[in-house]
Amino acid sequence: MRERAALACLFTALFSIVYGSSSFLQTLVCYRFELSNGDWPFWPQLAPLYLSLDLLLVIAVFKLPRASLYRFFTALCWQTLLVWPIFILLPVEPLSPPVAAENWTFKFADWLNLEGNYCPSLHVCYATTCAYFLANPVVYLWSAGIAVSTVLLYQHYPLDAVAGLILSLAVCWWTGRGVGRILASCASDLLRCVLRHRRYLISAVALVLNLLFHPRRGQVALIGFCYLQRLDDILDGHLNSGVEPEVLVRSQLEQWRSGEFAKDDLSTMGARLSWSFLPQDKILALIEEMILDRQRVREQARLKARELSHHLDTTFQLSLDLMLCCSGSDLSSADVPSLVELLSWCSVVRDLEEDLALGLVNIPSEVLEKGCYIEWFEERLQRARALYESAAEELALLKGRRGRSLLWLFHRSVKKYITNHDSQSLASILEIALGR
Repeated sequence: MRERAALACLFTALFSIVYGSSSFLQTLVCYRFELSNGDWPFWPQLAPLYLSLDLLLVIAVFKLPRASLYRFFTALCWQTLLVWPIFILLPVEPLSPPVAAENWTFKFADWLNLEGNYCPSLHVCYATTCAYFLANPVVYLWSAGIAVSTVLLYQHYPLDAVAGLILSLAVCWWTGRGVGRILASCASDLLRCVLRHRRYLISAVALVLNLLFHPRRGQVALIGFCYLQRLDDILDGHLNSGVEPEVLVRSQLEQWRSGEFAKDDLSTMGARLSWSFLPQDKILALIEEMILDRQRVREQARLKARELSHHLDTTFQLSLDLMLCCSGSDLSSADVPSLVELLSWCSVVRDLEEDLALGLVNIPSEVLEKGCYIEWFEERLQRARALYESAAEELALLKGRRGRSLLWLFHRSVKKYITNHDSQSLASILEIALGR
């Protein structure tokens, strides 16, 4: 229910921004396209049917199975984004009813429709999309009635309705295949991550904006993030895989090495990445590092300080390298060694309680044996402060280089964990988890 409510709110926000901004921006355009004057019947009594689209959308959001829900959400979002430049650049002459109507529901519908935003009709587009995904005879009739009402209420020209129908069917078909299907799956992963941790919100917004402004690189970045995050969540136990997580993830590695991918969503994402410009060796190496965490949990293994540091640093080196590659930067993690170690420290203290609940202990075995938790956390805090300053100096030397802003964001995100660090509380969490 949280996911569905969040999707409804996200789409409402997107629609309001796109629809409102296009209505305003087209007033700045000095030309209008003229269509034939309306000479068809005017039925203001159909206003309630016209307004029922909102109810149909709500029913779809809360009725559709989860597998179809994100395809539905993705389709609506792309339809909304695609019409934005059309509304602005191809404005149509306003359409007025042949006679004045005293029907209050019609007046409300007419007011709600704002000015402009005619072709294609989003009313018809959304209604058709609901019918496509719900696949119910009653909904077919309902959506058809909504489409007819847009014309008979003089809210749209017949051409607008036809264009809305075509746009809807084209995008719905696209979301079930290839990139469209993958992006729908990515929408599911992003929302799941954001609902689990608010810190993912910035990453999600950045990935979506990157997709819109840099489609090629943005698509690879989005798919790469969601694919690797899903594998990590499977290995951690956040997602139920139905089999031993390591077995499932190793099957992904085999598909990468053989070049033959299965048809499920996860494998389809992997196949898409394998064709991209990302270095495959680093993707596979990162997956191997993630598998190591699963093995540690299963075997209740405790790593020595040097082994643990190498594992965490390698994970963040590979992650940063892949992200920088997606951004089109020629920088690498080797340019900011202090930031790599700083992020490793941050992941330990930030995720301490959650990792311990999963059975993953990112505390050196020497510290666990001695039980000097507070002292260790304090020592690591002092090291983190020094690393923060060193990383700032390293970033200053990269001024003007592409990818620096991305690294700077990661650097800034660590500051609150240094400022709010409480060694006593962290030590208490560790003691409780270990039963001491």
